[in-house]
Amino acid sequence: MGGFDPAIGSVTLCEKNLKREKNSYLNVIKHELAHVVQHRMGRDGDALMPSALLAPLVRELLPQKEVMAVLMQYPNHEINGELEARLASRYIPSELIAVAVVATRNWGQAHGHHGGALVRR
Repeated sequence: MGGFDPAIGSVTLCEKNLKREKNSYLNVIKHELAHVVQHRMGRDGDALMPSALLAPLVRELLPQKEVMAVLMQYPNHEINGELEARLASRYIPSELIAVAVVATRNWGQAHGHHGGALVRR
């Protein structure tokens, strides 16, 4: 559906996949921007939430089939970050994600992370 490239700070959307999967552009953008915030906070693919908080939220709020797909498709060090971004895209208001992106822009630059997030299609 989309992707975030931390090397250049770019979020990319794939229109073909979005149409095929019937996903909302907004949810995909929110998901990828959650990865932007994770990266800017120095998490390198990992979640911001501690596992003790993330695990029960994932069990309660994400379909088991989806969780299993993430477990099989992602490297171990990216699983929690991916699950957290999936939760964010569904349950965190767009406005709050936007605030996090803006708030972490300078923080990320000050800590050696790429600050810009360019959305491309």
